[in-house]
Amino acid sequence: MKTKKITTRDYLLTSEEIRAMLDEHLNEVNGRARTHTLRASSLIALAAHVERTLVNAGVTAKNRIGTRVSFRPAGPGSAYARRGYFVMTTAVGMRRVRDGWRLISADKVEIWATNAESLRIEISERAEADILRHSFDGLTVRRAA
Repeated sequence: MKTKKITTRDYLLTSEEIRAMLDEHLNEVNGRARTHTLRASSLIALAAHVERTLVNAGVTAKNRIGTRVSFRPAGPGSAYARRGYFVMTTAVGMRRVRDGWRLISADKVEIWATNAESLRIEISERAEADILRHSFDGLTVRRAA
């Protein structure tokens, strides 16, 4: 699959053009399934959420590049499980590049109605070092004598 832009600093593409391209691709992936699947707005919100998480953890912009995200939304819950055990949803993979986020995979998957959301963020070793450095800001470690 060719990667699809989710966010960008490229001013030649408007956010509406990106949204339309993403929705078109996700419609192909999801087929007739519509109810519990992801849309472009969900991916854009997910990218913003992960970006905020990384910024708040102290990861520099340079070290956010290469971050990979795997996401699958939760099932509709136990009330829905009384009507049917499985639902179709969309599982996606995203990657952070220099100028924004890219969709690298999107698959229609069948999950239990009671499944929890799955969000996995893979960071580089440099990003891990940023997080550790940021987490100890203002703290000193007292060593035993």
